[in-house]
Amino acid sequence: MMTREHTASLHGMILLMLLACASTFSVATPPPIIGASSAYLANIGRTTNNNDNTNNSDHFGHATSSESSESSSSLESIVPMITPARQSLPDHLRLEEIPGKGFGIITKVFIPKFTVVGDYKGEVMTAEEKDRRYLPSYSHLRQPIDEEWKQSRIDKGQTITGSYLFGVAVPNGADIYVDAEDEYYSLWTRFLNHAPLPLSNVNPKSLHEGIDGKPRVWFVSIRDIEIGEEICFDYGDDYWLPEDNVV
Repeated sequence: MMTREHTASLHGMILLMLLACASTFSVATPPPIIGASSAYLANIGRTTNNNDNTNNSDHFGHATSSESSESSSSLESIVPMITPARQSLPDHLRLEEIPGKGFGIITKVFIPKFTVVGDYKGEVMTAEEKDRRYLPSYSHLRQPIDEEWKQSRIDKGQTITGSYLFGVAVPNGADIYVDAEDEYYSLWTRFLNHAPLPLSNVNPKSLHEGIDGKPRVWFVSIRDIEIGEEICFDYGDDYWLPEDNVV
């Protein structure tokens, strides 16, 4: 029969053994999720496949150790995030220089097929406005409002090339155009580069009139996009001039 002293001694030995065991183990801390707000991830993770309305936000992966340590200040050291288009970039994407292409968009998370990746926004123009402002052969038709538009681009340091126009077909009418060239009127999708199939991974969709009464253009992934991939779409044969060097 153990005495009270023996019992106290045994309890002390058990406590020391438990403390020794505890010191050899550590509790793993779950890695942070890369992405924007949960509301944004829920929206961007929703598929556009009519047969599957499941919210796929859980497909977005966790950060690796190098990704989780990346801060907005380190991103700004790569590309100055000084315009509304650049500032609209979600946390799960990265804007960086792509050799031979200029700026491009890299994903930091896995994006499943049929995901709505983002909207393409900009100034909305009629075919007549587009021709007057961008085609030299129509320059004699320019109006004061066109000259004000041109000066606004110059004042903001924006280019005037006509290379960011997306034509939207209008039933029984002339096409209208979404011009994302001015970074003060557009979103991050203006930086999406060209890639032919099977290298392209998103396709554009469009409506001549969305719920706000304006044309809507958006991009949907046509296959799974892996972490580190550049998001690209096929500009189409009509985009290129004979002298263009297509990368």
